[in-house]
Amino acid sequence: MEAEEKYDLIVIGIGTAGTTVAQTIRSKGWNLAIIDSLPFGGTCALRECEPKKILVEAAKVVDAHARYRNKGIFIPEYLKIQWSNLIRFEKNFTEPFVIQRENDYMKDGIHTYHGEAEFKGSNDIRIIRRSERNSDSEVEWESTIYGKKIVIATGTKPVDLMMKGSELITTSDQFLAFEHKKLPNKIIFIGGGFISFEFAHIAARAGVKEITIIHRG
Repeated sequence: MEAEEKYDLIVIGIGTAGTTVAQTIRSKGWNLAIIDSLPFGGTCALRECEPKKILVEAAKVVDAHARYRNKGIFIPEYLKIQWSNLIRFEKNFTEPFVIQRENDYMKDGIHTYHGEAEFKGSNDIRIIRRSERNSDSEVEWESTIYGKKIVIATGTKPVDLMMKGSELITTSDQFLAFEHKKLPNKIIFIGGGFISFEFAHIAARAGVKEITIIHRG
C-alpha cells in the first residue's frame, strides 16, 4: 500500500513526551501527525498521575477524620469512601480531557490518527484500527503514511513476571479503572515504588482490610 499522506514528522504515542515533541516541532512550521491506539491523553492524564490525585485527596479526608476524632472536633459518625462513586467522580475530569486533547492537536494543525502503528519500512508507518467486536483480528480500517522523521514515544509497560498466573495480575492502570462497588478485602502490590505505596494508602482508606507490598530490595 502506497503512503496516503506524507509528513515531516510522525510521532507515535500521545502521552506527555509525544505531545511535547509534537507541539514543539509544529511551532517550528513542520507538517506532522500523531498516532495512538488508546484514547488521546496519555497514561499520566487518564490512568495514573492526574486521576490518582483525586483518590489521594479522598484518602486524606478519611485519614484526617480518623486522626481528629475525639480530639477537639466533634465527628458524629464513621466516614468511609464509596469506591464506585469516587471512580465515577474521577471520570468527570478524565473523560472530557480525551476530547480536549484531540481538539488541541487539531487547533495546532497536528494531524491525528487512531490505531496501532507498525513500521512497513524505515519511513513508512502502517496504521491499523481494529473492530471493537473482535480486536484481535478484525481490521476495520487501515492506512499507510510516510514521515521524513519518526519519534517513538509509547512509554513502557509492566515487566512480565514470568511466573504461573501472572496473566491474572491487575496493573496500576487497571487499578484506577476498578469500578466495582468496593475494593476486595485483600490486595497484594508487587513493587515497592512510590506509586505502589500511594495506591496502598488509598486502598487502606477505602476499606481494604489486608494490604501487602512485595519488593525485591
